[in-house]
Amino acid sequence: MQFGQFFSHDITGNNFDNFCACNSVHENLVSVSLARDDPKTPQLLLPCIPITRSIPIYERDGVPREQMNRHTSHIDTSMMHGSTDPDMKRLKNGHLLKTQLVNGREFPPLSIADQFDGMSTGESNINSLLPSYTGYRQDVDSSNSNKFAATAFRLHRMISAFFETRRIEKQVTEKLFDATADLASVNIVRGRDHGLRSYNEFRRMCQLALITNFREWNEGSNETVKSKVAELHKNPENIDLYLGGITEETLIGSMVGPTFACTISEQFKRLHDSDRFYFENKETFKTRQTRSIQDMSLASIICMTGDNYGRIPRNAFKTDKSENAVSCDDISKLDYELWRSIKV
Repeated sequence: MQFGQFFSHDITGNNFDNFCACNSVHENLVSVSLARDDPKTPQLLLPCIPITRSIPIYERDGVPREQMNRHTSHIDTSMMHGSTDPDMKRLKNGHLLKTQLVNGREFPPLSIADQFDGMSTGESNINSLLPSYTGYRQDVDSSNSNKFAATAFRLHRMISAFFETRRIEKQVTEKLFDATADLASVNIVRGRDHGLRSYNEFRRMCQLALITNFREWNEGSNETVKSKVAELHKNPENIDLYLGGITEETLIGSMVGPTFACTISEQFKRLHDSDRFYFENKETFKTRQTRSIQDMSLASIICMTGDNYGRIPRNAFKTDKSENAVSCDDISKLDYELWRSIKV
């Protein structure tokens, strides 16, 4: 999950007004009231879940409200060097990355993010969902879609390595923001704030069968969940994209269901195709250099930079109690010699 959050902050970032009180009245305040007999109310400390609307790019009468991504959409590690001059100055000391000492060791500075505004899957097998890369396309939109940033890439079931597929961990539904928010509720409200269409509308866009009644919802996780969703929504057309997406059973070999798989893979394909510096672009690196990068993994990075790692799972994102661990000597590493400049 942590790597997913780290990656999410590279390509998505929301702006919020920094005011929110349960007794406030403001056009940008969309807090969720809590019933006094709600068992979560004492844990959340407040009589509401405080939520403010995302700051729009601009507002004009009769023009739909649009939100701005305060980070660059490209996969360019902007969360490390900053997307703006103020962020860059907070992260860098001259031309060098700032560091902080922890137990006598140098580490990157604490996150500059002021809001816990997004998390994502830790390892989502995106490449298996994408068609083969065919090269840079100048005509492809490189921006992040609203459905991706506000809903599909907020997969908070991944908080724990061991989780129940039909619920979101209490760490984010009851213990986030110093016990003042339920992130599942925040995500649903955020989708509505951004004007996202219904779950069924996105299934239509993905050429998936529409849910006309709850009895025929074959991709819903189980009967108990479907009954609860039916009780709360009455009509399948009323289901929010976020709720419908996390309720689906995951596809084989994936960590998401068909609707989110469609949405996430479409976004990643555009991120690949629209980036002329993407490493698989034939004009970026030589063939052997590209292959060396393709052979890299998180396990490779940990073995190359960690402290005396002897053995590690090939897929460092999965917890297997070292049952499938291999020696770091058997993990592919970047061949720096391929980038050596030879003076003649």
